[in-house]
Amino acid sequence: MRITTPVTKYSFIVKDVEKLADTIRRAFDIARKGRPGPVLVDIPKNVTADLVEYTRQEIKLPERVTETITDSDIDNAIELIKASKKPYIFVGGGVVLSGASKELKEFVDKVNAPVCDTLMGKGAYDGTSDNYTGMLGMHGTKTSNLGVSECDLLIAIGTRFSDRVLGNPKKFADQAKILQFDVDAAEINKNIRVTSSVIGDVKEILTRINKSSHSLTTIHGLSMCLHMQRLFLLLITKRDLADHLLLKKSMK
Repeated sequence: MRITTPVTKYSFIVKDVEKLADTIRRAFDIARKGRPGPVLVDIPKNVTADLVEYTRQEIKLPERVTETITDSDIDNAIELIKASKKPYIFVGGGVVLSGASKELKEFVDKVNAPVCDTLMGKGAYDGTSDNYTGMLGMHGTKTSNLGVSECDLLIAIGTRFSDRVLGNPKKFADQAKILQFDVDAAEINKNIRVTSSVIGDVKEILTRINKSSHSLTTIHGLSMCLHMQRLFLLLITKRDLADHLLLKKSMK
């Protein structure tokens, strides 16, 4: 079972058919709770051949992770945003999994900052928006990569900073403070050191920040983004970057 440890959240081996149903229920609960991920259930041949009386149980969906979100962490995040002049918002797959697109848009409008994303974060933010600059990293746009290298605050939401994004970690966003929102505490300071973080469901984190009465609007960040977009024009239009259009073209 150890061979599966690097690629699963948890692994089970069922040796008694009486425990099979409970194990399957627990596996689904672990897979969906917090940061979703694969759970392996190994069922030997003799267990699949056994018979058992099945008792149906109602399944409760896991609740959003909110107990790790503290007021002090939210306040620190707000202070970092207020102090920044050129923030950049970096969106990952966690926003998609959390269903936080609406809260993300409200947050972006409140901060008035450019937005880049990862492949897993596609669809979380409107790809036709003027302040959307495309993907970040080795498969990203020049605007996103240069913008992040020149920003003074990188707000990472639901992303794990993979090697395809970071490149050389020592030079990544080396002029910026990094603020990270993530449900998985193990991802904080894992691939890159961050200045501050809020651990918990990103939908709840964004909701709490959006409810804040503090003004978070910045000026220089968005103007910098628009200037770079004019300098480094894409070979395809912004509309062609929208996910639904790309999907429609691929289905033809």
